[in-house]
Amino acid sequence: MTSAVKGAAAAVTEGVAAAAQKTVGDAQEHYRYVIVGGGVGAGYAAAEFAECGLKANELCIISSDQALPYERPALSKGYLKPSSPARLPNFHTCANTPGAPKQTAAWYFKQGIDVKLKTRVTSVDIKGKSLEAEAPGPRHHHITWDNLVIATGSKLISMDKAEGSGLKGIVYLRTVGEADDLVQEIQECKSRKGHCVVIGASYIGMECGASVAPHGIDVTMVASGDRLFPRLFTPEISTFYEDEFAKHGIKIIKNDRAERFVDAGNGRVGTVVLKSGTKLPCSLCVVGVGVKPEVELFKGKLPLADSGGIQVDGSLRPVGHKADSVYVIGDAAAFPLLRRGGDLQNVQHVQHARESAQYAVQSIMGKASGDYDYLPFFYSREFDLGWKLYGDQAGEPVYFGDKAEGKFGCFFVKDGKVLGVFAEGASDDEAKAMRAVADLRPSFQSKDTLARQGLDFATKIAEADHAHKRAKT
Repeated sequence: MTSAVKGAAAAVTEGVAAAAQKTVGDAQEHYRYVIVGGGVGAGYAAAEFAECGLKANELCIISSDQALPYERPALSKGYLKPSSPARLPNFHTCANTPGAPKQTAAWYFKQGIDVKLKTRVTSVDIKGKSLEAEAPGPRHHHITWDNLVIATGSKLISMDKAEGSGLKGIVYLRTVGEADDLVQEIQECKSRKGHCVVIGASYIGMECGASVAPHGIDVTMVASGDRLFPRLFTPEISTFYEDEFAKHGIKIIKNDRAERFVDAGNGRVGTVVLKSGTKLPCSLCVVGVGVKPEVELFKGKLPLADSGGIQVDGSLRPVGHKADSVYVIGDAAAFPLLRRGGDLQNVQHVQHARESAQYAVQSIMGKASGDYDYLPFFYSREFDLGWKLYGDQAGEPVYFGDKAEGKFGCFFVKDGKVLGVFAEGASDDEAKAMRAVADLRPSFQSKDTLARQGLDFATKIAEADHAHKRAKT
């Protein structure tokens, strides 16, 4: 970690220690509300608690991170920019919400929220409404609660079983500390005129590949499948982004995977060996092979879903534990997605973390109406590109727009209705219209008409819906 970055991180941590933490030695504490986890969901939950009339000393956030809750998506994009990179405190939650306060240490202090950073929960007693936690010092905490919010998020899938996985220059990206390490390794790679290998071709792989290349570093991405981001992209959409990455000098190797890492002779990675036998020169390796819910702490205590996460009902409370005042949000939850007939889903996306946090707090405070009703939403930015996906990808894609102009997309249609929409290059107003279409699931005249109208169809639907709502009021 560079001295400048260390200083910034220390300033954040020391600010919390002075302003928001109040722990000495072995502590026994009780709070009305406790949040386990310190990611995006925790930050948005804290903001919602404050909005709902939280009183001082009612809420405690327990986080293993070194920094206050922040908007995690910035780490693989703005944080890695060659010039004017994003840095804390500029992207603390809820920076994504226009007009929302910046949740710095001073904000938490003003709200009377106790934030315990670099603190790891070691055991939980659901029935006894208590937990044990360890912090540097060492300090031991015994904490009891009236209401618990589980916001433990996800943990990275590691390649630690691969030969050479402990070499310097092999990095992962989940926390601001790991982002600091990646920034330093990018500079190291650049100084050596080295090559970067990105393992993975979904969110982290695409965003890190697109963020490292502008530093003047040659980048090779390794995709285990036959195209980019097959979970969200159609083959035609994958091809568009593969071509765009190629224009920026990024090579993509498909249908292969990293098998081992070879020492350059100085304790640093020098070569990545693929399953096919291909050897890639490498001074920097970014591993982005996925995440899985961080829920081991609750194994045997709360129901875990086969799909990953803690199984919850529509109120985001663990199945069979309604009386225990426990709520699960974000990546940690496997919840019934109403728009898919109540199928159990584990959605690992920041928007779900934000919305589920807000819903859970409203439910705790008696202000929620109905079950949690999430509209699937995904987005990303690479280079000067930016795409969004709302709703369901079921059915047939109907394409619209002009790829050559960098503005195109597709509707996903089934049984005469539009279930979802993807678009590259949509404006903010068009994105709102896309959301309305995915939410309303309107019928359409014909596929040809839909293809010809493109996002104009979405805009008309959104305008009609807005007019209808105004007329009702």
